[in-house]
Amino acid sequence: MLSLIAAMSENRVIGAGNRIPWSIPSDLKRFSEITMGHPVIFGRKTFESIGRPLEGRKNIILTEQRDYHAAGASVVHSLADALDLCRSEDEVFICGGGPLYQEAISRADRIYLTVVHGVYAGDTFFPEIPAEFAEISREEVREEIPYSVVRYERRS
Repeated sequence: MLSLIAAMSENRVIGAGNRIPWSIPSDLKRFSEITMGHPVIFGRKTFESIGRPLEGRKNIILTEQRDYHAAGASVVHSLADALDLCRSEDEVFICGGGPLYQEAISRADRIYLTVVHGVYAGDTFFPEIPAEFAEISREEVREEIPYSVVRYERRS
C-alpha cells in the first residue's frame, strides 16, 4: 500500500523556504508513530531539511542528482525505483516535498493529512486530493495551533 503523509495549512501550504511554517510537536509524534517500521520516501530537499535519516525506518531519497549520497539512506532517481525497493513492504510512505506528492498522489492508496487551521505564506503546496479518494476519518485537535487529522482512502 502506498500512502502519502503530510501536514498542510488551509491554503495548502506545506513549506516555506524549505522549512515547515509551524511547529506542532503532537503532530510530529503522530507522524513518527504512523511511519515507524515502514519505508519512508523523501525528495532530496525534504530529506536535507530534516538533516538525518529517520530512525526505525528504511529511508529512501529520490533525487535527479546522479552523484548524490546520504549516509543511512538509499538513493534512487525515480519513484518507480523507490517503490521497487519496497516491494515486500505492507505500507510505504511518501513524506514530501511538493513535487514528490504531486507525482505520487495518482498512485496512492491512502492519504494521512494534517490540516493546520490557518492561512500561511509559503512556496510549496500539497496537491488537490483527487475525486477518487473518500474521507474515512477526521479528528479535531484543539491545541495552541489547532488542526484536523484526516485520513483518505482511494475508493475501490
